[in-house]
Amino acid sequence: MTLVANPNDVVTIHFENSGTPALAPSSIDDAFTAASLASSYVYKPGSTDLSAWPTLSTITPQKTRIITFLGANANTASVPYLLDYYALTAETNYAVFDAAGLSSCTQFRPTTGSRRLFIVNHMLSKSIFGSGASDLYQPEFSTAASVNSAANITAQINACTARRVSRVNYLFLDWGHISAALSVVAGLDGVAAAPSSPDPGSLNPATTSAASSTGRGNGAPRATARGVASMMMTVVVAPFVVALVDAVM
Repeated sequence: MTLVANPNDVVTIHFENSGTPALAPSSIDDAFTAASLASSYVYKPGSTDLSAWPTLSTITPQKTRIITFLGANANTASVPYLLDYYALTAETNYAVFDAAGLSSCTQFRPTTGSRRLFIVNHMLSKSIFGSGASDLYQPEFSTAASVNSAANITAQINACTARRVSRVNYLFLDWGHISAALSVVAGLDGVAAAPSSPDPGSLNPATTSAASSTGRGNGAPRATARGVASMMMTVVVAPFVVALVDAVM
């Protein structure tokens, strides 16, 4: 098991749970229990006050190294490790159609509140029909190498850090296999970059399969699945999906 072989890794899992009907927490808990994760690896904070949460150096010796968020139906009274995603996080806009919008850091959801884990959505979309987030759109693939360059990712992270006067906790982006995210985040954390981190400048979107990204929805219609990267510190890599986990605060 990866967590056993990598005792310093911390993994964040976000269950969007946007189906109709959404899954009950008990259904997800059954799967975690069957995988022998619910009793040992999941983090149960006991409080929604993020100032009381541990850092990585505290959480890793306890082996509770899976932090799980549930986008709908969270009930920590019944399943304490399936945390309410929207109560604990804040994020930038996930539906951006102009690359210039990726250089800003306007808090989009929720519009207020600062004591939250902060997510930067570094994604560029294009409309299939209609003209905005309420219509059908998909991740823009042709500009992935430019959008996901080290310079562009760093610029948005720096803008958010300056605006919040605190660190960004997660970075979400499309086309994680055409991305400098791993090397950027490693640099910000002062650790060595994972050898699997590609240089987007060496990858040509015209010859790289758009079908190779894996999925994330954002509560809006999607014609193509999204690749995901989240940030910062410990690195876990699955095909075309980057997961980087910060110290909890």
